[in-house]
Amino acid sequence: MSKLAKTLSISFLLCLLFHQADAITVRAEASPLLMPGIIEAGTPFTVDIYMNNNDTIYGIPNEHGYRGVASMPFSFFSPDGSIQNVEHINAGGYPARNVEFQNGFSDFWGMFFSAFLWSYDGSLPDSLAIVGIAAPGVIGGWPFDLGELLYIQFHFQINEIGVFCIDSIDGRSPAYDWIFDDPAPSFNGPYCWAAINPDYETNISPDVMSAIYAFTYDSVFANVDIHISGNTQSVYDIDPSTVAVNDSLTPSSFEYLAVDSAGEALRINILTRELLPAYLPAWDTSMQYYSVSGQFTDGTEFITYNWFQLIGHRSGDTNQDGFVDIFDIFFMINYLYLGGASPYPEIISEVNGDCAINIFDITYLVDYLYKDGPPPQNGCE
Repeated sequence: MSKLAKTLSISFLLCLLFHQADAITVRAEASPLLMPGIIEAGTPFTVDIYMNNNDTIYGIPNEHGYRGVASMPFSFFSPDGSIQNVEHINAGGYPARNVEFQNGFSDFWGMFFSAFLWSYDGSLPDSLAIVGIAAPGVIGGWPFDLGELLYIQFHFQINEIGVFCIDSIDGRSPAYDWIFDDPAPSFNGPYCWAAINPDYETNISPDVMSAIYAFTYDSVFANVDIHISGNTQSVYDIDPSTVAVNDSLTPSSFEYLAVDSAGEALRINILTRELLPAYLPAWDTSMQYYSVSGQFTDGTEFITYNWFQLIGHRSGDTNQDGFVDIFDIFFMINYLYLGGASPYPEIISEVNGDCAINIFDITYLVDYLYKDGPPPQNGCE
């Protein structure tokens, strides 16, 4: 093991043994945005890392401490493979030239500060770890109580249309896995944005959908409006028979909308029970991206992306009323023993993670609700 790796490992272990994390927050934003969740293809932008350190040390309430070791492993990727390459814009950083440090972050670390580059060449996925170590025996490192500040900026340009994300990753060595492992909070990624050509824009309604819509027998539709601006083509030049959502979903119907505040539009209608299954199982509330592609009558192709909010299932909410309570236990008893309706989908009643729906799921809910037992698990493996 190299001297650097030994130093990182020792510092990491000391951090775990003597340094209890209390309130470290880390999140990512992109700038500039055309609209929430949307960046413009062909235009430089930054991915900005905001962090806040409110550590306590030795488990003593109201005692704060500096972070003496930081290792932040990041991955940039396109989850659907729609973007293959990104351009690194030189911001003068070293050794990763597209990385810029703000608010004195690179000055916190007296002993070592650098970036380990793992295939960090613009061919996705890109990955790297930013590592800082304070000098031993000297108070230093990442100070506490500075509030949330912008510390790291990655400068990029994307010249393709698609979805681009950042997330934390397991490093190539345990020495590089610190800030996003216990006892620190997670990165809460991935954080994603769609890169689009602003000449093409889509809007979906409703823009907040529930996972339960994937299982309805009723014909529940989502409307997707396609707008074109700054182009010699118009929505009337689109061949509706070529339009697809997520590459394969064919619209059930279409119509043209007259000029309004958003301009002329081709509205396509899609069944939610055909759209949503690809995003399931989904727990909690999440941002989900969709693509709309097609051809003009002259054969020119187009594709664009946008997003909607998906309200996921809540494990244990077997009667789908939005709560986990005694009525869900009654629902499960009726289902299993009295011929009652089944949970829809069944996975929301699989609360103990054993991949079987039975009396043990009922007792698990009873323990959770009335005996301080663990919360319902999200599905099973």
